[in-house]
Amino acid sequence: MNIPSTALLDFNDALALVMRHAAAIGAPPVEHVELAASRGRVLAEVLAADRDQPPFDRSTRDGFAVRATELNADAVAVIGSLRAGELWTRGPLAPKTAIEIMTGAPVPAGADAVVMLEHVTHADGNIALIDGRRVRAGENIVTIGREDRA
Repeated sequence: MNIPSTALLDFNDALALVMRHAAAIGAPPVEHVELAASRGRVLAEVLAADRDQPPFDRSTRDGFAVRATELNADAVAVIGSLRAGELWTRGPLAPKTAIEIMTGAPVPAGADAVVMLEHVTHADGNIALIDGRRVRAGENIVTIGREDRA
């Protein structure tokens, strides 16, 4: 019976040992399986995206598309709404305005944050941050290509 050594290897020696062992094992043969049977398997070749994902700056929350510095300073007027699957066609977000936006919808040009519905008060066509809340530029937005680039 072999008794394991209690001596420790330094990192480079341990890495060399692992690499020699991995090379001796070799790669398993490539198999072609249906997608449903591919769970737990590793791709045999690099898979590249054919388009940026997401293909636009996308809201990750239901809320309001805003300019963070403006909403942090004062109330802003809500000028419209945008659902997932729709495009904002009324030009860039005007100063001191907000657009109600659903999760998954494209963030309109000029907006740099999405503030969650739960973090604002909504009265007389305006929104304001509730006490103690702040919003940062980039908040609740997944930028174009953030998940994968073509």
